[in-house]
Amino acid sequence: MWTGALSALPSNRTGLAEAARMTPEQTEAVIEAIAAALEDAELTTDELTEAIVTATGPWAGDLVLPAFQGMWARWRQAVAVVMAILKSLTLMVERKSHCFISLLSRALAAAWALGERAGFLAAELVAH
Repeated sequence: MWTGALSALPSNRTGLAEAARMTPEQTEAVIEAIAAALEDAELTTDELTEAIVTATGPWAGDLVLPAFQGMWARWRQAVAVVMAILKSLTLMVERKSHCFISLLSRALAAAWALGERAGFLAAELVAH
C-alpha cells in the first residue's frame, strides 16, 4: 500500500550519508509501526521510539540524525514521508477521490501524533 506512494519520492532528499538512511522497506515498516502505536494511545517521543524499535528492530532507534546539539533516532526520517503522503491524500480528498481511505486514516493517525497539521486536516476531511 505504501510502496506506491514511497516510490514517488526522490531517493535522497535528506543529504544524509547512505549508512544513516532508511530503505523503502524500513520506511514502510516505521510508518506502519507509528500508525499501530498511535492507534489507541498518545505517546511521548521517547515512548513512540520504544514502540517503533520494538516493532521494527534496533536499527530504527540508532541515533543517526543530527538535531540541534544531539542526535535523533533513525525512524524520524519517516516523518517527512508521512507528511508527503498526507499532503497527497489531502489533495485526493479535495478532489473528491474516494480511493485509499484506509491509507488516509493511517497517515492521519501517524501525523496527528507527530504534531503536524493533522488537526486542521481532520477538520477539513469532516467538512468534505
